[in-house]
Order: sequence, then structure tokens, then C-alpha cells
Amino acid sequence: MGNFTSSSDKRKDQDFTSPYQCQLETLFEKLSHNGLVLHKEKFEVHFEGPREGLSSVLFQRMFGNDARSLAEAQEKSLQHQNKKSFIRNAHNLLEEAFKVRDAKIRFYFELMTGQDAETTLREVKRLLQEACMYAFALTDNESAIVIAEDDIIIDSLARSCFLDNSSVCKEKFCSWALDFNPKVFGGLEAWLHEKFTGQEQKGHFHMIPMPDVSISEHSFTLLSPSLLWYLCCILPICYTRLEKSQNYSHAFESRHTGNLPSYTWDLLYDSNEHGLSLNRFKKKCLNYPSPTVTLVKFLSGVLIVMALDEPWRDSSEKFGGSYSCLFEILPNCKSILEEQNIFFLRESTRSAAKGLIIGQGFTPKVKIETDLNSAELIYRGPQKEEISKMEVWGCGGVLAAAAQKKQTDWEHKEIEKMRKVKKPGLWDDNPDKEILEMAGIRTSHGQRGDI
Repeated sequence: MGNFTSSSDKRKDQDFTSPYQCQLETLFEKLSHNGLVLHKEKFEVHFEGPREGLSSVLFQRMFGNDARSLAEAQEKSLQHQNKKSFIRNAHNLLEEAFKVRDAKIRFYFELMTGQDAETTLREVKRLLQEACMYAFALTDNESAIVIAEDDIIIDSLARSCFLDNSSVCKEKFCSWALDFNPKVFGGLEAWLHEKFTGQEQKGHFHMIPMPDVSISEHSFTLLSPSLLWYLCCILPICYTRLEKSQNYSHAFESRHTGNLPSYTWDLLYDSNEHGLSLNRFKKKCLNYPSPTVTLVKFLSGVLIVMALDEPWRDSSEKFGGSYSCLFEILPNCKSILEEQNIFFLRESTRSAAKGLIIGQGFTPKVKIETDLNSAELIYRGPQKEEISKMEVWGCGGVLAAAAQKKQTDWEHKEIEKMRKVKKPGLWDDNPDKEILEMAGIRTSHGQRGDI
């Protein structure tokens, strides 16, 4: 206690070297007074973030009772919170912060709530809201992100933790997080890592920037900031680790004149702009070579997410890799299905099965009709629903968008060539017919409405 340090403690400090030694030494120089003693005010400014007061909590957790004597130490002694002491305490905190699974979740829960007692629904909503904000603090457009107190995604997620209970304890929250959202504090963990080491964390959590929704002619998209954060938490990394290249400036024209495309998800299909049409859906999505996330909102308020880890295709066979999944977001956040070969898309077929179907075997979970106006949610009863809005987001980054444009441009050229060529006799068996129909050109009299 006080300003006295035992000889054994001094020897331990001299022998101790952290894996983050160089980074923490650099940080200490920045936060210290004349490079000798830690400056509390500089510390709190550096760790200022979305959670008001978290910097003080971090300071107290690192230095405990010594924090009370820090002001005196700055004036009279170098024995408290000098560089070696700071590095040891910072290292110990990072060891806690980067533990595995349940221990890590407990650490962040205590750090954010400061309590072991029962936590109310309102407090958990605030906890999730702040966890979301820390994730966006890692991106370039953090300042434009606002998560309202009554955000419906945060509300749904919090209620899935409580069920019918009025409060939850730390252990129940941690158990829920392990089962339903193990990366809930992934953004905060990455933020702390960057604040302490000055380096981006190369971990399992990737928070992508919020797409620029102003590209749409309409006033809103289903993909809100809170939903994007939740999807980054629960979806496999193939959806969030986008391909990034600096050599794409001539690959395709940016939607924003003079600017390069955003390094985030791309809105491939928006029913508000393109209409509820399976043909338009196919035209916008079939050439996209990377994973996609499809959001479907129904008039009843139900919102589902369909994540496909391979390209869409119109096929008589089911498709989808091992990271394909189906979630319900509203009114309840829950996983419906996570399995390969669960997608089926067929616009016209001689068999009974057609439309957009998600599920395994002979009992699908969701069946969307070919007109994209209605659906049957088998997992809910079954329950007949009318679709109010549908979006498909491409998750491949700038390289995928460039590849899609290249393929689309090639098809347009081929279509123009074939317009001038007489169709062969067995047109139904000609592979060129499918290319024309993908471009929205109906080649059969019945499809054109001639009969």
C-alpha cells in the first residue's frame, strides 16, 4: 500500500516482459507526464468512447487502490504507475479482455455494467446499444451512426435474452450470449485492442462500415446499423471479410461520380426500386460471384434473413454451402436453420416445386412464391404472409462487384449480337435462350403475353 514497493515486486517488474511490450511502451509515452508517471486525465481522454465513464472504470480496474494515490505519486514519487508498472497492469487487463468465450463475456459484462446483481431489460438494451456503438467505432463512418433507445433490433435481441423474466443475472446473460451471440462484445474487444496497441485486431470479428443507403431512390432500407452489427456478430466470417483491392478504379464505374466504391456490402436488389419480381431478382443477383444476405420483411412485421455463402442460381437442384443459414430477426431473434443445400430457386419448371424455397428434405422452412408477393412461413405454423419489402446485399466487396459488372457487360454484348441472328429451329434446347431470359427478354409467346 501507499508508496512502498517490496524488493520482490521490483524484481518481478524488472524480469517481466509483455508480448505487447513495444506497443505499451509507446502508449505510456503518450499518456505519461514527461515520460515518467502516468497522467490520469490523458488516460481517460485516450480511452473515451461510446460508453460514458468506461475510461474511469478501466483506470480503476487496472490500478485499483493505487489510483487514489496517483495524484500524490505524480507529485512526489515515480514508484507508482511508472512505465514498468503501467505495462504490467495493462498486460494483465488485456489478458482478461482476450480470454476465450465465457470468461471473456463475463469480463466485458462486468466492465460495462459494473455489477453482479440482477440486470433489467432496460439495462441490457443499453448494454447492447453500446456494444453496437463500439463496433461502429472501428469503422470510418462511426460519427454518422445513431442507435435509438427504442431501436427494434436491439429490443428484439434483448427480449430474446429475457424471455418471460423481468431481470437476468450475469451468468444467465453469459449463457444466452454463448448460445445466441458469442461475438456480442467483439467490437469492444477490437476497440480496446486498438486503443492499447495502436494496431487493428486480426481476429474473428469484422465490423464492416454501414453502406451508403442514399444510393437508393427510396427513404429507407431494411439493413439498419443495428441489424448490420447483429449480422456481423452472428454470420460466419465469409460474409464479413470482404475482398479488398486498391486496383479496382477502372474495373467499374462508381455509383458516386468521381469516388471509388465503398468497402462494404453492396445493395444488389431492392424491391422498392426494382419491384417484387423474380425475373428482376435473378437479373440483379445471378451474376454475383460471392456470398449474399437477403432480407425479407412481411406486412405482419416478421423479418427474416437468408444468408447464402455461394452464388445464386436458377436450378432444379438445391444449393448452398455449409455456411448457409436462415434467421428470424423480428419479432424474435432466433436461428431457424444452418445447413448446406437448403436453397432452391426455380422460376419455371415442369415439376411442382418452383419459386424461392429454403429448407431441407420435403419440409421447407420458407416458401416464397414466384411473383415474390407472398410466402408461406412453414416454421411458424405454417403461416401465410404478404411480402412488403425485399433486399439482397452482396458481401464480396469491390472485386465481386467488378466481376459482376464484367459478366453483365459480356452478356449484354452477346444479347446484342443474337438480336441480329435468326433463332435456330430447336430454340427451347438452345443455351442462348437462358442468356436472353436472364436479361429480361421473353422468348416464348406465352411468356410475352401474345397468347
